[in-house]
Amino acid sequence: MVSEKLTEFVLKTRYEDIPARVMEKARQSFIDCLGCMLVGTREPIAEIL
Repeated sequence: MVSEKLTEFVLKTRYEDIPARVMEKARQSFIDCLGCMLVGTREPIAEIL
């Protein structure tokens, strides 16, 4: 099953195995996502939610 293979891959992957470019892109994406969430709190819909 795909989920079993994915689980096995994730469990066997060490931090050192992740390329630096991938980690940098992940950091950038996380910061971008966080920024979008913070800006979104100023929208009227956020008050309703």
